[in-house]
Amino acid sequence: MKLVLYSGYAEANAPIDAAAMRMTGKKNPRIVFIPSANHVPDFEYEYVKETYAEYGVKNILQFNIDRPYSLRDAEKIVKTADMIYLSGGNTYYFLKSIRRNHFDRLLMQFVARGGVLAGLSAGSIIMTPTINCASFPKFDRDENAVGLRNFDALGLVQFEFFPHFTHEPEYIRELKKQSLKLKYPIYAVSDGAGITVENRRVSFFGNIWGYVSGKEFKI
Repeated sequence: MKLVLYSGYAEANAPIDAAAMRMTGKKNPRIVFIPSANHVPDFEYEYVKETYAEYGVKNILQFNIDRPYSLRDAEKIVKTADMIYLSGGNTYYFLKSIRRNHFDRLLMQFVARGGVLAGLSAGSIIMTPTINCASFPKFDRDENAVGLRNFDALGLVQFEFFPHFTHEPEYIRELKKQSLKLKYPIYAVSDGAGITVENRRVSFFGNIWGYVSGKEFKI
């Protein structure tokens, strides 16, 4: 299993980018960018292209899953990719799109065969057991406009991921409270920080705090 979980766009992501490249095992891997929605700003795709271009990657394409596509095309895209990059955006909408046409099944197969699955913000949350971290705090959460009721995500890791974290009292209080309700620990990750998972080894980059059973600890 090879996973890369980013919190946000930042120059400080460079060590995480390097780890992701190393995990592909190739000098010029084929990367597929999956936007969370068709209307995701082009700058996100451009950011990913520019980021990995610095490592000599030239083969980066985009595949939209929230508009009609053939299963055959999706299978071909996934089969030929070395890395799939799930964008940020509305986590509820993104998960609903991933479940449509069983694209989640294709992602699981991709990970099982050794492909590198990367995600940013919502894309990272979707790798975890649930997308509950998108539902709080009330003053800074995703809107569930699609009426999603099943919050189960891909379940590739045994922790929850809270992106764009700032170590401020209102966030700390909410994370401590939510950690009493969730089965797995919450990793609150600042922009410029992230987590990689390679086989069973979990590595942490940058400023990350953990929340378990109402308690906080620095990673």
